[in-house]
Amino acid sequence: MTSNVVFVEEPSSHLLCPVCKNLLLEPMISVECGHTFCKACLQNTGEGVASLAECPVDSKPLKGTRSVPNRSIESQIDELQIFCKCGIKRLDSRNDVVEDETGCPEIIPLASQTSHEEECSFVKVVCPNSALCGKVPRSKLEDHFQECQHFPCDFTERGCSFRGTKQAVEDHIKSCTCQLTSESIPSVVLELQKENIELKTQVEALNHKLAVVEQSHESLLTHMKKLEVQMQAVTEKLNDTNGLRSSSSPGYDSYPPSRTPSTRSMRLSRSGSAGSISGLRNSMEFIISQSPRSDSWQIPFEFKCIGTLMGHSNAINCIAINGHKVYSSGGDFHIKVWDIEKLSKGCIQTMQGHTNTVQVLVASSDFLYSAGDDRTIRMWRYNTAGTEFKCRNDAHAKSISAMIKVEGHIFTSSHSFIKVWTAESLELIHTISGLHHWVRALAVDSKMERLYSGSHNSLSVWDTKPPFALKRKLDHTYGSIYSIAITHQYILLGTYNQNVKIIEVDTFTPKSSLSGHIGTVSAISSSPDGRFAITSCYDGKARIFNLENFLSLQVLSRHQGSINAISLRNGLLFTGSEDKDIKIFKYFKAITYSSYGIHITPGKDT
Repeated sequence: MTSNVVFVEEPSSHLLCPVCKNLLLEPMISVECGHTFCKACLQNTGEGVASLAECPVDSKPLKGTRSVPNRSIESQIDELQIFCKCGIKRLDSRNDVVEDETGCPEIIPLASQTSHEEECSFVKVVCPNSALCGKVPRSKLEDHFQECQHFPCDFTERGCSFRGTKQAVEDHIKSCTCQLTSESIPSVVLELQKENIELKTQVEALNHKLAVVEQSHESLLTHMKKLEVQMQAVTEKLNDTNGLRSSSSPGYDSYPPSRTPSTRSMRLSRSGSAGSISGLRNSMEFIISQSPRSDSWQIPFEFKCIGTLMGHSNAINCIAINGHKVYSSGGDFHIKVWDIEKLSKGCIQTMQGHTNTVQVLVASSDFLYSAGDDRTIRMWRYNTAGTEFKCRNDAHAKSISAMIKVEGHIFTSSHSFIKVWTAESLELIHTISGLHHWVRALAVDSKMERLYSGSHNSLSVWDTKPPFALKRKLDHTYGSIYSIAITHQYILLGTYNQNVKIIEVDTFTPKSSLSGHIGTVSAISSSPDGRFAITSCYDGKARIFNLENFLSLQVLSRHQGSINAISLRNGLLFTGSEDKDIKIFKYFKAITYSSYGIHITPGKDT
């Protein structure tokens, strides 16, 4: 595992096996002497019994004694920092290595070596068309395909041996004699018959499921009607009780008026989740319409999932909100529009124009801005049914990874560049170059005076007004920054190494970390008062943290894939995921309402 790696710093001697003198592999600690050895060096069976005669450190007899895995040492070894193998080169004259400035800049934990190399754009891979092409860097594979001479004919399995460029193959197929032959026709017919049988089976299964769903739908509608009658009776009883209290006990404090709609909202949400689709949407619309503006969250509280928006055909990468409209987009290239006040209608509009994955959406008062892998920036009008107003082609040489609007300027970032555009005409007015690797995150402070950009091992602060000067820079060892949020007190950095790093905004000194995620922290948002943070991750979970003690308050785990985007507005949290869905969570003040037996326990995603 470690024979081909180059460590950033030489491993400590206590991580070396006293027998083979190499880095410990499957470290086992002897119960007898307390020293740690490689599993293979200590025992020749998997039963935890030592076969080594004596300890080479203190000469204590070890044969036949017990040993157990040393998880602490194993964890330290997994966290050792190494260079990507594509970021170093060996000198011809000796076995020394130096950093390759043209190679991969990533410094990764030893445990992440395999997963990183499976995705590293600098790793050389074999051309899928033919091994004769040799190995090509993964990032150059698409360029290689433009000139590859070994594309096979589509009818290779039918005996065609033609190979050539992609264009040559397309020209050849028009006259390929292997398309349909007397020998191949029966097999084609057989394949079609087999596919037809499979499709019929699938249709029958779907019809059966539909019948079950319709039956369940009718049953749930009946159940909902019963619940509505019961709720009406409870409401009337409550009104009668309040009337009696008012007439018999002047000055008596009854329950606060805010509790009644809150209780009703919670009940509607629960009945809707067990009821029909239309019932769920009606319940969700009622809850959202009753949502107060939650500018200050008070502990205890919790976020409860109140609905799902479905309609995308691929991963969702970004969400933006303007008024009561929610905009979402991602891998299907389309921007979908949802009306929070009319959820029963589902997606009310689809805006088309992008030719590749959309990575970022920004909603301003007049326009919606979008950008992504097609390297374009597009402006959309709200008041003309979401029509495209302006498009800036080839805005960057590579994918646009982040975008933010600051007053009259649009800031976009890509690989090594930040560009500044006019917000009304998308005219380029400034370019910031020479940044380290991908700039995946942009954020602005509450005063709109400072722009924060995050890249590999670097956090930069820029003036938001011309000449857009660099005001401050922090070099760090957190790796690539994927998300940033700014509060009045802290800078929150979401990194690829599972943690959210917290930096004091005034002094630029590290304060603490938020832990619990497994994977890259893809997005961060803070509460309106800056006391709490919401984070999302590739592990499919969103977490809510208290920024006063840096502890996790709640884990939201409703998605079946990576959460790529979060958006917070007036107590409503929207999360977009790799599973193609948007989940809606609502802020609830956790209370115990003993008169009706409703008790909400914070800290759980219910």
